[in-house]
Amino acid sequence: MRKISIAPSSAGVWGPNDGCQGAPAMRAKVPREPFGQAAAEGTAAHAVAEGMILEAAGNYSRRTLGIGEVYKNGVVITREMHDSARIYADDVIGEMRKRSVFTPVVEGKHNITRVHPGQWGYTDCDLYDKKHRSLIVWDYKNGRTPVEVVGNWQLINYVAALLEKYEIDGLEDQRTTVIMRIVQPNAYHRDGIIREWRVMACDLRPQINILAKNAAAAMSGTAPCRTGTHCKWCSARTVCPAAMAAGTALLEMVGDPNPMELTPTQVAAQYELALRAKEHIAGLLTGYTQQMLALAKDGGVPGWSVAHGRGSVGWAIPAEGVQQLGTIAGVDLLKPAAVLTPKQAEEAGVPANLIEMYSKVTPGKLCPQKVDTKELFNG
Repeated sequence: MRKISIAPSSAGVWGPNDGCQGAPAMRAKVPREPFGQAAAEGTAAHAVAEGMILEAAGNYSRRTLGIGEVYKNGVVITREMHDSARIYADDVIGEMRKRSVFTPVVEGKHNITRVHPGQWGYTDCDLYDKKHRSLIVWDYKNGRTPVEVVGNWQLINYVAALLEKYEIDGLEDQRTTVIMRIVQPNAYHRDGIIREWRVMACDLRPQINILAKNAAAAMSGTAPCRTGTHCKWCSARTVCPAAMAAGTALLEMVGDPNPMELTPTQVAAQYELALRAKEHIAGLLTGYTQQMLALAKDGGVPGWSVAHGRGSVGWAIPAEGVQQLGTIAGVDLLKPAAVLTPKQAEEAGVPANLIEMYSKVTPGKLCPQKVDTKELFNG
């Protein structure tokens, strides 16, 4: 079992009162998930933006990576990545120039003892304008899933660290404005790609106190787990009793006939519940699929095998050969861009045996498949 940790990036899970304080302990029981491609690209994009911001601040210790260069984690810097980083960097640079404050902290590591002793985290960028009593903190998101800024627990967690770092006490926080910004160039949001939440620092005291209370509960290792949309991204979803129980309950709910005449409000509520059930079950299914495939390498699971799912059928011969096949069968297999697919050719009248001779099946993804239990007892 790994050491329990409460990262600010997951504060939205363990932080709020209706969150899952048991998640950190549950995640510590499973192997750490590998660093995926999306995360690697996000790290590279942050590095590009870091160079842009530091150069504008007069710090030339970090050169901006150019398009086509390879970051140290092996990711190639693309034009899209460069353009996205520029949007974020320009927002930071604009604030620096407007305020004549050129001391940004980029990718800064901060202790967050106000939330819990030993907690720490990295802010993408923060800028303290002491003259105008303003504290600005940015979170640069490279992903495509929209993230809300108002009430964002990750940002509140960072603010707790920065108030302590810049010695903004209980008197000064009543005169200090906190400006939290999420920059997310690759995701559609009704409020645009740069979203802001502006609040007096003193007004964040209740949320910081909630974070501290729930951080202590999470670190105790005895807090209960609570299901929600966060289960979809939780690495421990396949070993969590709450997630498994909720999955079973959702399946039973889906299978339960509902002959009631529902009002429009009830229909909307049931629709929202069904969407949540879909996300929850999809998360469980993804996790269990990986476990089943891993177990298959160690002897498998009784009653199950591993095979390719249903694949796609395509031609095994060039387009010229397909055209000739159509001539033989008396069917025009040409279409504006290419030739008809095998399925379309069969619908057009080409004999199935001819299609089978000149087509091929591309296997689908590996997936668990139920085995006929009779074979287990007859074998």
